[in-house]
Amino acid sequence: MPLIARLIIAVVALLAAATLLASGMLQSGIGASYAQIERDAAQREARRLVNALEIEARSLGQLLLGWAHWSEMYAYAGAPTEAFRNENLTPAVLLPSDLAWVLVIAADGRLLDAVAAPSTSSPAPDLGSLQAPANPLFRALTGPIKPAESHCGVARLGAESYLVCRRPIRDTRAEQAPRGLVVLARRFDATLMRRVQAESHVSFVLVPHAAAANPELAGAPIDSAVFGSNRPLFRSSEATLEVRQPVSDLGGEVFGDLVMQLPREISALGQSSLERVRLKLFGIAALLAALLVFAIDRVLVYRLRRLSREIDTIRDKQDWSMRVSESRHDEIGRLATHANALLGVLETNMKDLEALATTDALTGVANRRAFNDRLALALRRQQRSGAGLALVMLDIDLFKPFNDRYGHAAGDHALEKVAAVMRSAAARATDLCARLGGEEFAILLEDADAAAAMNVAKHIRFTIEGLGIPHKTSPFGRLTVSLGVAIHQDGEDGETFYMRADTALYAAKEGGRNRIECARDGLAVLIESPGTNRQV
Repeated sequence: MPLIARLIIAVVALLAAATLLASGMLQSGIGASYAQIERDAAQREARRLVNALEIEARSLGQLLLGWAHWSEMYAYAGAPTEAFRNENLTPAVLLPSDLAWVLVIAADGRLLDAVAAPSTSSPAPDLGSLQAPANPLFRALTGPIKPAESHCGVARLGAESYLVCRRPIRDTRAEQAPRGLVVLARRFDATLMRRVQAESHVSFVLVPHAAAANPELAGAPIDSAVFGSNRPLFRSSEATLEVRQPVSDLGGEVFGDLVMQLPREISALGQSSLERVRLKLFGIAALLAALLVFAIDRVLVYRLRRLSREIDTIRDKQDWSMRVSESRHDEIGRLATHANALLGVLETNMKDLEALATTDALTGVANRRAFNDRLALALRRQQRSGAGLALVMLDIDLFKPFNDRYGHAAGDHALEKVAAVMRSAAARATDLCARLGGEEFAILLEDADAAAAMNVAKHIRFTIEGLGIPHKTSPFGRLTVSLGVAIHQDGEDGETFYMRADTALYAAKEGGRNRIECARDGLAVLIESPGTNRQV
């Protein structure tokens, strides 16, 4: 983004921030008062909703009293019988009371009975996991009930939530010691929610607890012996105030949020007057912004645009020797001076990078990229002048076994020696010696015929063999090279020219190595090898 654009954005942003600050001060004064009144009303709604849920729990608790203070149940807990079980502990008995399941637990903690019933919308819950005494829910249900504690709470079984109540099993007169516990559970589902909604006259939904609800404010704690002590969370939008009242289970863990969407009728009255004030503030800020932008345009924009155009021209031409012309002694002039200094550094670095990009780091000869560029240039020159063009390709014989036997340091040293020999053979300014990759090299000879190319190739082969670099893995006992020579033919493109030289090199390697092959009419022809020196 241009500097001038950032300056304009900064000016506009500062003015907008000032306007928003003033608006925020108004909001914190007038608007906050209306918002507090809304939150107080929402707190009361949340309290009423929790009270309605407690009424539902007390209703289940009243039903539990009949089960827990029942002489026949008391007798059954001491001596279970099939007759009592078949008559009173079946799904059919649970359905009229809207019960999901019933547990009968002996005084020693054993689970005597676990009966589950289906509902119209879901199957009977699986109570098999409760058979294990180590089950956390089973431990919570069988733990002692302190006098100050509620008999009821919420239990999580699988993916479902249940409102549960538990009481000791006593005889009708409650004169004997308890014989275990009886637990009743009712589904904490949509049916229960509808009853609570009808009782509280509050529209709400129960959703999974959202720990990252990003509330604006938390209200005062709402204490409930059944659903724990939790703070309602408030989050407002333009039209509604969302209230999230967390509810906890028997273990004290929050399992869901009661969410209410309350209309913001009170706040709407104050907001309408605040909006009128905001419009006036933004109008003044817009006028100031326009005046400041005009001043910046007159003082800075013209010179910055000229400086930008000059830098764009240098970039487009990629001529790093050019310089910008701004020379006034102010901040923009100093910026132009620094830009010129950087251009000087860039010019030097680009020259260095160009040299590095076209040179093989190990041997110091040209790399594959430089070779490709020079080959394309040489072909264009050859097409204009009709002069000869030759390509000599070289591959060090059995170089991998050499590396494996003598080590990579010795291999690098051998590559440097070979490159030095090739540089001495390509002595003319128009000759190019290049490392194509690994142990493969090439010499591009402009204005050269077959005889000149063969002389260069022979010089390289004899000189490298004469270095006497030991190579015990080679049949020659020393480091040798294979060479392929190709002479450019009329109308031949670079790829074909290169492939003919490469084919000749391949033929030299396949023919026993330490030899030279010359490509003639697309075929590789032996020219020179150990013990042979014949012309074809």
